[in-house]
Amino acid sequence: MGEGAHDTMQVCMSGHCINSTYRQLPQFNKAFCTDCGEPTITNCLACKAPIRGLYLGVLSVSEVPVPAFCDACGMAYPWQVARVASAIEILRLQGIAEADVREVERNLPDITRDTPRSHAAALRVRGALTKAGKPLYDIGMKVIGDIAAATVKSYLGL
Repeated sequence: MGEGAHDTMQVCMSGHCINSTYRQLPQFNKAFCTDCGEPTITNCLACKAPIRGLYLGVLSVSEVPVPAFCDACGMAYPWQVARVASAIEILRLQGIAEADVREVERNLPDITRDTPRSHAAALRVRGALTKAGKPLYDIGMKVIGDIAAATVKSYLGL
């Protein structure tokens, strides 16, 4: 592994970055997360590709963001799957009508990614949550905003 390559990132199953330089600085590796106790991984569970860590050869003081999706196969990492499931559960617990929750759920794949369908999906989600009334709408938008792709947040007005 030389300059111009990415190191591997170690992430817990809840999505906390443990070490963005897993190979270069192994002394910071941990089997379990000190924040939540979850086990850690360094590879996509679907295709086994390494989780992309710090780009080596360039001095950087910023943290490497934990990715939501594998850059080798496109599958969602476990923490992204858990965030989506949690968002749906929160909407149900807040009393949003089941038909509206299902509408949000159907559109989540395009809300969590930046795709050509994202804008239309954001409009459908906003419409479904609007039916719930102001307090539930605000809660729903906060929940969806936590998992939405950056470009989708602008479509949602967040």
